Amino acid sequence: MKKIISIVLAAVLLLCISPFAFAANFDYQSVLASRVGYEYNTRDHYWTYYKAYVYTYSDAIVIIGLESYGENGGSNPELTELYCRIQDNSGEKLSTVTSVEIKIGGTTYSYDKLYEGSWSSSAFIGDKGLKLLKALRDCNASDVSIKLGAKNGYIYTIKIDKTKLTNSLKEFSRIYLKYNMNDYMVGNMNAMEEQYPLKINGKLA
Repeated sequence: MKKIISIVLAAVLLLCISPFAFAANFDYQSVLASRVGYEYNTRDHYWTYYKAYVYTYSDAIVIIGLESYGENGGSNPELTELYCRIQDNSGEKLSTVTSVEIKIGGTTYSYDKLYEGSWSSSAFIGDKGLKLLKALRDCNASDVSIKLGAKNGYIYTIKIDKTKLTNSLKEFSRIYLKYNMNDYMVGNMNAMEEQYPLKINGKLA
């Protein structure tokens, strides 16, 4: 699986560079290079680390993933996002995801507004988004449910397989938090979060 970040989004991020972004370097090669989900593009000199939960309907494939992305040969992540895509069985985009709800135990984490890219819809993970990652890291996979709202009017309810969830969203969250990747962020994710806010039980995080 490969996801390209839009030129528009990249331009926005360049305008949101954190003043502390270059204070330290993240050793992405030592932390990520040996892990499933890590890729490095030798032509364009960027790295990605992602984990995605994939659920297949009879007529659609739903993808919800977490990804961190570093570009221009830099060691530090430029953004981290939660991304969602609905495609048909041939791989073509079926509908744009407009909202996402992740219920973990008795707590509901939701994004009512997402950045709508050409490949997927995204919410950005900054300081507030760490609350969602911590909940995913610590969750009992049996107590997780996910729903996506789409422009075609459907609500897609994703059936959770405990092993798949543990090896995807839960594992990304574990790695991201263990190595404090948010502390090395180049892009100002907190500014992006204000545009696409996380809600917890219906209230702003």
